[in-house]
Amino acid sequence: MPATAARCRRCCWCASLAPAAPPIQLTDPLRLGEHGRLGPFDWWRLPRAADRWVTVWRLARPGQPALWLAHGLLQGAGAPDGRDADLALLLQSSQRLAALAAADGAAARFIGEQGPLLPAGAPLAHALYWQRLLAEAHAAVVRGDDEAAPAPAPAWPGRGLGLAWLQLATRLAPGGAAGAGRAAGVSAGAGAGAGVTSCTAAGVGG
Repeated sequence: MPATAARCRRCCWCASLAPAAPPIQLTDPLRLGEHGRLGPFDWWRLPRAADRWVTVWRLARPGQPALWLAHGLLQGAGAPDGRDADLALLLQSSQRLAALAAADGAAARFIGEQGPLLPAGAPLAHALYWQRLLAEAHAAVVRGDDEAAPAPAPAWPGRGLGLAWLQLATRLAPGGAAGAGRAAGVSAGAGAGAGVTSCTAAGVGG
């Protein structure tokens, strides 16, 4: 790792480990689960879709702000990416990440999929984005709109509303949607925002 940091001096993740970090010994067999610790890192597995998981990593050195690596959940450049994901699960995982990082305070920083370091409020900002997107899509489905209908611009410009519409329309379709809709945190017949898990209720909002 010190050699890697020397070749990548601009990488804050590598630099946070160099030059004094000892080698990390992998356990044999490697333990699996939802949460664990590997060397100086704490890690959690969070769902991106029913069959797709991401691992978030936390590094906290004494006297230094906590640094989180959250590829697959946070995006540092442009709109958050919901492709190949269940947006309701992305909402829940973003809320979970915000709750996990709350104890690290305002000094915490996050490394997302792309772009610069993100501030401490990034997980909550992403959660609010997915919450609003799902609420807008739910309202559109209830109105009978199709995925090509114009919609209010979300916090980040992007094409996520059509994806959210498609997922909710599938879940709310007659004959097999009710259970899936409940699993997604959306209830048929509710108005915009209703039935979507609240970030405040999840303990990550004010």
